[in-house]
Order: sequence, then C-alpha cells, then structure tokens
Amino acid sequence: MLDKDEREALREIERRMSAADPDLAALLSSGRTRTRRRCQRTVLGLLAVLVVVLLVLGLPGCAFVVAGTGAGLWWAWGYRLPRPRARTRRAEAG
Repeated sequence: MLDKDEREALREIERRMSAADPDLAALLSSGRTRTRRRCQRTVLGLLAVLVVVLLVLGLPGCAFVVAGTGAGLWWAWGYRLPRPRARTRRAEAG
C-alpha cells in the first residue's frame, strides 16, 4: 500500500503521461474498465442463472432475494437499460 505522498507522486506522473500522450493514457485506462465490466457482467449473469435454478427447484423466496441482490448490484454499478435509438430525419434540399 502506498502512503499519501507516494500516491500523490504517482497521480502526478499519470497526469503528465496523459497530457504528453492522450492516446496511450486512453489505451491504458480502457483495459481496466473493460476487465471490470466483464467481471460485473459475469457476476450478474451467474446471479440470473441462480435465480432460474432456484425457481426450478421451487424456492421462489430465495429466488426473489437473489434477484433483488442482482438488481441492487446492477443499480450500484451504474448499468442502464438499453434504449432504442431515435431515428433522425434528414432534411432533404428540394
């Protein structure tokens, strides 16, 4: 674990790197986000499978609790339901 001064020094180095080469900074930060999202999707998927298994076994109360836990994690992790894209009309010059 880094102490406060070392963390500040590391943040300063990261700021300088991202200012010097924004493409590299974006590439490095996207890998962490992608891995975190993949893990989160895996956990949510396993919870959904567990809900189905509990329902098949005839345990709706337990399935409800697990589904509530999954919904809470979904909300806490900031997932949004996909929305249909609005179609834009192009104004045609006539």
